[in-house]
Amino acid sequence: SRLSKMLNEDILPNACSLDIDVFRERLAGDRVKDTLQMHKLNMKPVFVEYAADDDTDGGVDSLESMNSKELVTYCRDTKLCGAPPALSERAIKTLFAFCQQEEEEIDEGEDETQSDSEQVYSEFMETNAAIGSQMRPDPYNVLEIRIDQYLNELVHPVVLALIRFRGKGLLTVERLKEKWVEKMQREKEKEEG
Repeated sequence: SRLSKMLNEDILPNACSLDIDVFRERLAGDRVKDTLQMHKLNMKPVFVEYAADDDTDGGVDSLESMNSKELVTYCRDTKLCGAPPALSERAIKTLFAFCQQEEEEIDEGEDETQSDSEQVYSEFMETNAAIGSQMRPDPYNVLEIRIDQYLNELVHPVVLALIRFRGKGLLTVERLKEKWVEKMQREKEKEEG
């Protein structure tokens, strides 16, 4: 029948399939790169702070990278992990693995310390972009707008309120955008002059 042909040829082969390359192509777009660059003033110090959380023997050696346990801590602190509509810890660990370019998912009951993989800042931001895509799933907005909304509405306000970031020089969303506009104006003037 037509229904079983459609199910077998079109739906089932694509159900639950994942194409990381398409997402990475979108991340490589100029506007997405600009959006991520604009948020770097706040997100880089956040990354460095959480990357330093693991004080085990192996963790001390990797202060410029983040493991899945540190990523889960970041997500818990920023309320991205936990009760709905936030993501589960398992979903966060799965995103961590995919951003590590690993095709394996975290198995049920697997301890996060079993994996010694770490992510650098660019992978942390790819993970944030993936989280933002899930937390802001509006298909009518392009990726850079969804990432910007996610960071502006769900991450920056929470991070700014955390005690661990007081005195770290993080900027409000408004000041972050002002700094970005100033930078873009300087670059434009440099090109014209």
